[in-house]
Amino acid sequence: MESLNFMVVEDEAIVAMDIKNKVLDLNHNVVATVSSGEEAIEKLKNHRIDFVILDIGLRGKIDGIQLADYIYTNYRIPFLYITAHSDRFTFLKALKTNPYAYIIKPYIERDLLISIELAIQKFYSEQEKIK
Repeated sequence: MESLNFMVVEDEAIVAMDIKNKVLDLNHNVVATVSSGEEAIEKLKNHRIDFVILDIGLRGKIDGIQLADYIYTNYRIPFLYITAHSDRFTFLKALKTNPYAYIIKPYIERDLLISIELAIQKFYSEQEKIK
């Protein structure tokens, strides 16, 4: 599989760096690491991004669920959540944005890596069915 361009949207710098390193371990690129929904939207406009990993709690006025809705509506880029929000209300709200996975922090590295690979495979499989 070709190397994809990822964006990590995470307001905790250490967590963002850890996620970035995990993506790099999978031989993909991380073209942007941002801490707010507003920054993420700017990166989406100016970079080719193939996959997004995002937190729900972000800096700024746009939270992760609003950002995910924007991504799905405008770009159809696959994304997964990695968040500390484990309550049912937040999960059900996030589910409406069509994520490819919902990972709870603190996460297990293996679960993150598997979720990324499954999400990519599922997305490409869906794209093949559309053709």
